[in-house]
Amino acid sequence: MEVIWTGSRLLAAIGRIISQGPKPEVETEIASACAEAIGLHLTMLILTASDANLSGRHSCALALFRAMEDALDCFAAVSLVPDAAEKWAKGRLKASKAASLWEHRLGDTVLPSGEKAIEYRKGLRTYFNGFAHCSPYLTDWNMYPEFDTRELVEPARELTARFRVNHHQDILDQNALRIGAYLAAHAIEFAAVVEMAYGRFLLHNPDLKRELRQSKNDLEKVLEKEFGAVYLEEMPPQLKRPLLRDPSHPDLVIPLGPLLDRDEEDSPADDSR
Repeated sequence: MEVIWTGSRLLAAIGRIISQGPKPEVETEIASACAEAIGLHLTMLILTASDANLSGRHSCALALFRAMEDALDCFAAVSLVPDAAEKWAKGRLKASKAASLWEHRLGDTVLPSGEKAIEYRKGLRTYFNGFAHCSPYLTDWNMYPEFDTRELVEPARELTARFRVNHHQDILDQNALRIGAYLAAHAIEFAAVVEMAYGRFLLHNPDLKRELRQSKNDLEKVLEKEFGAVYLEEMPPQLKRPLLRDPSHPDLVIPLGPLLDRDEEDSPADDSR
């Protein structure tokens, strides 16, 4: 799977649907208006996070993840749950409450990992609390190890690394790939909710329905082949599983062990909602 995230076709299909302001499952004017507004916001959040990720601004991309989860919950609630749009429009519907209003619609959906989709989403939201504030778990995604490769050809010497801060905003490939995979997973989930929310509209617009379904299926195949369920671990992969190229054999990649240790009790999971 390439670092470049390829979910733009799916988001374009979602955008074409939402921009028409169709009536969602809750057939009220306010539900339609709220769903359109939140849908655009969520689309722009995903695109902005992708742009930041592909510009080497990995911590900035991560800082938007909790906002994306909240937006998806609010979009689903106002589209699928009677009276939710009225509460959201008045600022009286928190994202945590919105999540509890609609998640039963996921039923017993099971991910490729065997985990139920409901539990997976709950775990993500809890974990992303750690990225919603300035913390080392966030800024670590802008760190990378710099090795003295001369040590590889001198067996008597230990291999050492220096931690560097990514001031040049280079793409840290392993981090970018993991972030891109999550963005793809979130776009697929967004598309699934769009299918539920605008089922009647899509029934009368088969070309849009076909475009949405095909682009969603294509992205799902790539994601399932490479990742299955996407998790962002407590340590960025650039530090947890650094890859080192042998200077004598550039095609040979040497996987290394964790370079940074954090106590489990200091994990970013903080169910503060």
